[in-house]
Formats: sequence, C-alpha cells, structure tokens
Amino acid sequence: MVNEDFEPSSSTVVHGGQVPLPVQVQLKQNRRRESLEELLQQLYNPCVAIERRGSTLVDESGSTTDASDFSFSLPRPVRPGTRLTEQSLNEQKKSELIAITVQLRHEIHLASQSLIRALKRRNQQMSKLHSLCNLLSAILQAYSSKRSEDTKLKFTVEPMKSESGFQQWLEAMRAVARLPGGIPHDFRRKMWLNLAENYLKTVGIDWNEVRLRTFSEKLNPDDNELNMQIVKDLHRTGWTGLNTDRERILLKRVLLAYARYNKTIGYCQGFNVIAALIMEVMENKEEHALKVMIMLIEHVFPNDYFDQTLRALSVDMIVLNDLLSVRLPKLYSHLESLQKHSDSEYEPPLINVFSMQWFLTIFATVFPKHLVFRIWDSLMLEGSEILLRVALATFAKISRHTLNATSADGFYELMSRLSRKLQTMGKTQCENLIQLVYSMADFPFPGLHELRDRHLWNIQPFSSGFGMFRHQVISILKSENDPLGCSAEIEDDFASKKSLSLFGELI
Repeated sequence: MVNEDFEPSSSTVVHGGQVPLPVQVQLKQNRRRESLEELLQQLYNPCVAIERRGSTLVDESGSTTDASDFSFSLPRPVRPGTRLTEQSLNEQKKSELIAITVQLRHEIHLASQSLIRALKRRNQQMSKLHSLCNLLSAILQAYSSKRSEDTKLKFTVEPMKSESGFQQWLEAMRAVARLPGGIPHDFRRKMWLNLAENYLKTVGIDWNEVRLRTFSEKLNPDDNELNMQIVKDLHRTGWTGLNTDRERILLKRVLLAYARYNKTIGYCQGFNVIAALIMEVMENKEEHALKVMIMLIEHVFPNDYFDQTLRALSVDMIVLNDLLSVRLPKLYSHLESLQKHSDSEYEPPLINVFSMQWFLTIFATVFPKHLVFRIWDSLMLEGSEILLRVALATFAKISRHTLNATSADGFYELMSRLSRKLQTMGKTQCENLIQLVYSMADFPFPGLHELRDRHLWNIQPFSSGFGMFRHQVISILKSENDPLGCSAEIEDDFASKKSLSLFGELI
C-alpha cells in the first residue's frame, strides 16, 4: 500500500498518459514531505540544550535530571534497530501505520510527563537558589561598611548581561571575598571565567580567531625557541603543582598558546607557576585557562609587568619600599641600617629578593594553597594593588622576628626560616592576614596610583644588566628544590649583588 499523502510521483496517469499534477498539489506534497523529514530528524537526532554527563542530564541552568526520565523506546511495531524513513513508511500497511502512530503518541505522552516532572524539579531548585541568593545578599549588606552603595548589594550566581548588571555582580563578589572563608572553592572557577570572558568581550577580542591561532598544531617560526624556554623552565624551577604527564602537556600547550597570543611578552620565567595554578582552578580546560591568563596579565597587572624589561615590576618593588617607610617605619629603618652597614661592596634593599619572587609568582609558592587562592580571588576582583597589600601585611606579620636580625646576611637567613613558616600557616593565621589586607586602607589604596606614576617616569628599563638580573630571577624561582624557599645559589651569590643594583640606584 502506498500512502497518497507521500506519493513520490510528481505526475498522475490519465487515460494511459501522464499529466503533471497541479502546482498547488505539488506544493502540498512537498510541504508534507518536508514535515515528515523534519519529524524523523527530531526522532533520531533531537536537538536539545542539554549535555550528557554519565547518567545525568544537565540543562543550561545547572539543574540536574535523571536521564531515565527522557529514555524512549522505538515503536513496538518496528523491529529493533530499524530506522524509519519516508520510503519505509510508504511501504507500510495502513494497520501498521496506525500501530506506529498509537505507539508514538504513547511515547510522546510519557516524555511529556517526564518533562513536566523535570521542569517542576528545576523550578523548585531555581526557587531554592533564589532564596539562597537573597539570604547571601542580606548577609553581604550586614557585613558591609554601611556605605550607601552597600544597600544595593545583590548576590547572583551569574552576572546579568548588561554592564550595570555585571558591575552589580562584581560588587557582590568583592563583598563575598571579604567574608570569612572568602569565595567558595566550587564557585571559584565560574567567577574567574566570568571575569575573563567579560574582559575579552569588553576589549572586542575575537575568541574563535584567537583559539584557532594559538592552539593550532601548525608550527610557527618562533615555536621551537619558545618550546625550549618553556621546557627548560619547567625542569629548572620544578614547581608546577601538576602530577601527571597529561597535565604537564596541557600546561605546556597553554604556555605556548599565550606566547603565540602575546608576542611582545612571549614567555616569562614564572609563567609556569601562574599557568599551573590557573589550570588547576579551570579543571585543566586549556581554553578557559588561556582566557584567565590573558585577563590576568593584560588587565589586572600594570603594563610591562612581565615584558623583557620588567619595568612595572621594578616600579612596584620601589613602591613597596616607600610604603614600608610609611606603614612600618621601625622595620624600614632597621632594614635600611642593615643595608647601610653590610660588609658587601653593594647591598640592594634587603626586601627586593623576596618581593621580586612574591610578585613574579603572585605568592603561589609563598603561602598554603588555600590562602593563595584567596589572594588570587582578591587580585582579580580588586586589581594589582592586592600584591602590595599582601606584601605589606606579610612584613607586618613577621616584623617582630625580622627586627632581631643583626646583619644583612642574618636577615636573609632569618627570612629563609620564616619562609617555611609562611608555607605552613594555619587557617586562623591565613584569615587574619586576609583581613589585614582589606583593612589596612580604603580601596583604591590612597596615593598608590600617583606613587606608581612618579616612579614609572623616573625609572630606566633594564638594558645591559638585564641578563644578570634574569639569572637572578631564575635562581629565585628554584623554590621547589630548596625547602627554604630561597635557593642556596642565591645565598652564595649575595657577594655579587650587581644583578639587583639596578633597583638600588633608583631608591
């Protein structure tokens, strides 16, 4: 039997001859044929906005539903494994078509009931989420500084698409970061990625173009040299925080991708530590890690912080000395006296060796990891002044110990021992440090912008001495093989401080 609605012929036989069907009839048949094709496509290739993760379906809102709720069986009149087509339907008898129709209606009814149950569960979860967000908003307002803008704090999981909506979300995240415990670890990846994607959108970066160019398997002329630098640094510094070969390969791909993206900076010693921590938070998703790394280096840090001159880094080291003289004058005077009476021909500011390592690795090798994560949260939310705040808070924490040093060499030895203690700080000590970071001054830090600008115009970028300074940076980053956090190579090299003299001449 052939169903006339799906007659494949475009003409009919009349008195032994073929006469073309009227145009309207042909159009009607074509529309029905297209409808059938669309229906079959939906049956066998459903386009639903969900993705399978094991036995669970996760929709775009994050709500979960058991996959069995959406499992269908083929109509029973059809043999298992058989795929219905227009031709096979045309070959079916009328009774068989009716049986298929009845079975499909039954399956549709079951699917509809399952969908209704899933939507009800989703609505319940969304309602619960809304209540929790309102509760968090009330907590944030209660813990706020009671400024007029604090009354507008409203916590949301995702930022709204408008610029004002994003700023509202950002202010809420800043408030959460100040609470005891800070940003929940499970939420950190989403927050970092939202910040990165908003930056990429704001500056108009074509991510598809960047992704194809930076992760391309095709070798670029500079790739061999970059690969050598990256691999050498990975082996030399040792610290990556990654355990498996696959993780190290992904880390290398992200480092190479950033070097391809930003040819001005390329690769800088210490990037492996930064990228490894980002990869850990991004759950080894290399594209997400690259987005965060671009945002961090280009948006959060001042310009020229990681380029070949390290100009902005040297500015911050000078600024830190200035801030120490104002905020911790007793410690500053003591260290200045030790520097002045050193036996070395030239002794740079004593804190430079340590602050340089802290800033280049964003404290990744200095504190327990849970504290490092909180520092990075604050850095991305508040900006690069967090680096100076954390450095000041750290010196304030250890000042009573460092005041006991009687010589420059004694200070270095003491700092080596204190470095081990910093890496094993308890949660209460870590919380106290974070609270000091936020309470030491208003945001933005008063006078910091002007102070940075003043030194930026007075400083000379590294030139002939950069090679020696670069060697010193590499030595400092060898923290993994040295339990003191300051390698023996550095301590043995203090007699020749010329690699750091470029800083000292500017203070």
